[in-house]
Formats: sequence, C-alpha cells, structure tokens
Amino acid sequence: RQHLEIPLIRKEFIIDSYQIYEAKAFGADAILLIAAILDPKELISFSVLAHTLGMDVLLEVQNEAELKSSNLNHVDMIGVNNRNLKTFEVSLDTSKQLAEMIAKEKVKISESGISNIEAIHS
Repeated sequence: RQHLEIPLIRKEFIIDSYQIYEAKAFGADAILLIAAILDPKELISFSVLAHTLGMDVLLEVQNEAELKSSNLNHVDMIGVNNRNLKTFEVSLDTSKQLAEMIAKEKVKISESGISNIEAIHS
C-alpha cells in the first residue's frame, strides 16, 4: 500500500469478518462481497463493518435473483459478472439488463467479457 496511490480492493471470497479487518490492515480502500456466497444477514453485517472501518463495498451479482435478494442500501457499488459461473458462458447483455434495475445513485460495474472497445459501444 505504501507504494501506491490508486484505490485498492480486496478481491476474494470474503466469508468471515476477520478478512475485512485484514483488508483494512493491508490498506484496502474497498472489499468485494459476492452475493452468490453470502446470505442477506452476512451481506449487511460485512458491509456495515467495512464502512465502519472506512472502506467501500463492491457487491458482485450474476443475475436478477441475486440482485433482488440483496440489500443494496449497504453497498456502494454493484458489479455485474457477465460470466455465468455454471456454464462459463459470457454475455454482456447481463450487465445491460441488470443495470436498468440498479438505482441511478449506485456505481455500476460490468465485469467479465469486455475484451475490446467495441464491446463497450455495443
């Protein structure tokens, strides 16, 4: 952290609050929480802890069901993973469809499947 000025995110499968404390100790500015592996209570408690420690929260969702079942009040950014982790098929349409369901004040991130500038413009 001492050699970088750009924001740092702890990007892994966070399943325990200890990992959030570690992220802060290592100088992370944000953490990644994955809706597919966390229940709603964990999502809220981990988000509140991250905010208490001064970090932002990026929530990753893969589909509409995950988006609707997640309490978005406690996250700062929502990332849509365009890769179906069951079939490994990638479709940018996933981000396009889910982006319309995410509140305008939330930062939206399209994850996976963007390999060139044309993909962004399509």
